[in-house]
Amino acid sequence: MKKYLQNIAFPVLLEILCIIGFVLYPKKIVYINFIMLMGFILYYYKRFSFHELMDNVKTGLCFWKKVIYCFRCYFKLYYFLYIFRVVFFYYGWWNV
Repeated sequence: MKKYLQNIAFPVLLEILCIIGFVLYPKKIVYINFIMLMGFILYYYKRFSFHELMDNVKTGLCFWKKVIYCFRCYFKLYYFLYIFRVVFFYYGWWNV
C-alpha cells in the first residue's frame, strides 16, 4: 500500500496544482493543461515500455476483452448522459 501511495503522490499533487491554477488563472487554461501533460509525460516516461505494450497486444483475447469492455462502458455512459441532458434540460421536467 505504501508503494502504491508513493507511485500516485506526484500525479495527484500535479492534478491538485492544476485545479488551483485553473481557478486562479482561468484565461490560461490551455497553458496550464500543457504544463500538466508535459509533467505527466516526463514522470511516466521511464515507466512506459513499448515491449510490455506489444506483449499485452500479442496475448490476444485477454487484452482486447478489456479494451472492448472499456469502450462499451464509455459509450454507455455517453448515451446515458445524452439522454439525461435531453430529458431534464431540453424538456424541462423540473417545472412539472
